[in-house]
Amino acid sequence: MSRRLVITADDLGREAGSTEVILGLLAEGHVSATTLICLSPSAAHAAERVRELGVVPRVHVTLTSERGVPRWRPLTGGASLTGPDGTLFDDPFALGARGAAEDVEREAEAQLGWMREHGLAPEAADSHAGTLYGLHGRSWLAETLR
Repeated sequence: MSRRLVITADDLGREAGSTEVILGLLAEGHVSATTLICLSPSAAHAAERVRELGVVPRVHVTLTSERGVPRWRPLTGGASLTGPDGTLFDDPFALGARGAAEDVEREAEAQLGWMREHGLAPEAADSHAGTLYGLHGRSWLAETLR
């Protein structure tokens, strides 16, 4: 029996600079997998390039923004996921305290749909900042696995 090591470059699409680095690592065979943040401005470019490379990224269910980059907007506009400006919280604890299960479920489904619309058929999913798993408050796994 042979073993296979999968090396994953997380957060494809996060922003332009890291997206290009990850695409280069994939093209050179230095990493074998990636996860895609489909809410970011770099997401469509990243999706096009990974398709060209023959790589199918995992959907990186993104329910919070990240400090240090412009805040992202949800695909669904779920009010419980956002602050007054309509962007996702950059504090995962705020999502844990305010998020509604229906909004989380709709957003996760919309992100999967976005990937399919961009010619990607992810076979796996994970969570940006661990928000689905309850690392920062409430777990949303039951809702998203239905």
